[in-house]
Amino acid sequence: METAFLISGIIAFGCGCLLAAFASVVPYSLIDEINERSPADRQIDGFPRISEAMWRRHGELLPGSPKRRLMGLAGVLAVAMMLAGLGLLLYYSSLHELNRNRVVAPRQQATTGTVTAGPVGRASYSYTFTVGDVSYSDWGSIPGSETKAGQQVTVYYDPENPAVNALVRFEYSAGLRSWDVGVGILATLFIATGIVISIFIARSWRRPSPSRYLDGPPG
Repeated sequence: METAFLISGIIAFGCGCLLAAFASVVPYSLIDEINERSPADRQIDGFPRISEAMWRRHGELLPGSPKRRLMGLAGVLAVAMMLAGLGLLLYYSSLHELNRNRVVAPRQQATTGTVTAGPVGRASYSYTFTVGDVSYSDWGSIPGSETKAGQQVTVYYDPENPAVNALVRFEYSAGLRSWDVGVGILATLFIATGIVISIFIARSWRRPSPSRYLDGPPG
């Protein structure tokens, strides 16, 4: 399940970026259509920037054109897809951690480690500890008051693989996992719907609007 969330998150974020790029080039097409139907002294030059006046003018010249609606839809959908993609990546990370904790929590052991550096960022510290004759080092967050280099801390680790360790206990919550899976599935369904809408936008964009040929079709 977590791998599916990872793949879906990457796809969703990529689709969102493509939709954002599509929405950003639409003004060029709107400018072209305005200039096609405007005298030389009313044509628009320079970098296209969507404004209320230009939007209104395009609506007056091509009232039946779907491009204004498609541009707005693509912009909103782009933001939604990127947010959904980032959300799925976060749920992937949470599920990955929960699945690890489900295995490690029943057999975890504790030992004493030493803080070697920090804090960095959100109270992240570098620490070292020893299991048997092997020393390990890692970074982790320590809840509570600030800790200084040289202080001793409790390190929790997987006895079968001490490289898997943390400064807090490994805890597993079936309820939290169910929540992550449920919300992730809803986000995946939303992404699937967004992809279908994106295909509709692309097909509608390629199909000429009836109002494009107010003076009759070419040829």
